[in-house]
This record gives sequence, C-alpha cells and structure tokens, in this order.
Amino acid sequence: MILGVLAFPATIVSAALAVYFKDSVLAGSLFAIWAILPPLWFAFEYFHVYRLYGDPDLFDEFKHGQHVTATIWLGLAAFLGALANSLHQCP
Repeated sequence: MILGVLAFPATIVSAALAVYFKDSVLAGSLFAIWAILPPLWFAFEYFHVYRLYGDPDLFDEFKHGQHVTATIWLGLAAFLGALANSLHQCP
C-alpha cells in the first residue's frame, strides 16, 4: 500500500521529466526503468508477498488489482517509449 502511494507521484514526476528532458538520456533511462521495474515488482508481490501473507479468499480481488495496475503501467510505458522515440522538440 505504501509503495503504491509513493509510486503514483513518482509516475507523475517521471512523465514530467521525460517530457521536459525529452532529448536527453534521462528520457530513455526513465523508459527503461519504468519498463523493467514494475513487472519485477508485480512478480515479487505475487510470489513473495501475497503467496506468503495474502488471504486466499481475496485472491480474485488481488488479481483484479494486479490487472488494473498492470494496465496503467503498460499505458505509462507506452507513453514514455513513444516520447523517448519521438522527434518533437520541447522548448
């Protein structure tokens, strides 16, 4: 829960930095970080957190939350990837 609360502002800041510093290595680095770390976190959360401490009766709710979060992550990764590869010049 706490990681999710911290990840939301990090997502906004990352997107803003990627837009502002579009032509730098920072935009590509942000894309790489957001493309790799969230799937690793989803796997860690499932295999090491939920399976050990999660309530088996709430597994469907957990899967739904994972699906919604993964969809948001995919949208952000696509946005950052497109932004990092675009030809648009920011002032």
